[in-house]
Amino acid sequence: MKKKDLKQHDGSRSSWKETTSTNIFKTRYVTSYYKFGEMKHYLCGCCATFNNVAITFPIQKVLFRQQLYGIKTRDATLQLRRDGFRNLYRGIFPRLMQQTTTLALTFGLYEDLSCLLHKHVSAPEFAIHGVTAVLAGTTEAIFTSDIASRPQAS
Repeated sequence: MKKKDLKQHDGSRSSWKETTSTNIFKTRYVTSYYKFGEMKHYLCGCCATFNNVAITFPIQKVLFRQQLYGIKTRDATLQLRRDGFRNLYRGIFPRLMQQTTTLALTFGLYEDLSCLLHKHVSAPEFAIHGVTAVLAGTTEAIFTSDIASRPQAS
């Protein structure tokens, strides 16, 4: 496509103007930045949880073996070492999916609700953060609880 074929409508003056490739790049960059900016806190919550689960999963496995078999930490660690590295992270996927979803939702909702309250409510900073935390936690609990799937007692 030639440079003269690239045209963009300027709505304020209702005239056509020629668009250069740098303007197109800037438009795409700004658009993608705003899309990423809206989802940034959800992504941060997801990454933070992924690191948390990946680091603590072997420790949780040691603790679980100690509770299950009633053995010492050293013995549980030796059992995991004998099982090998491939089995060390076996079973991580369901926990990873559940916790990354939950905490990504919490991180993102907290930031979104905080911005919303800052725009519409004039209150002290600590009050806004407190209300935001309660709202984000409540929303996350409603979305991730299994109360709706339980049969109701009659």
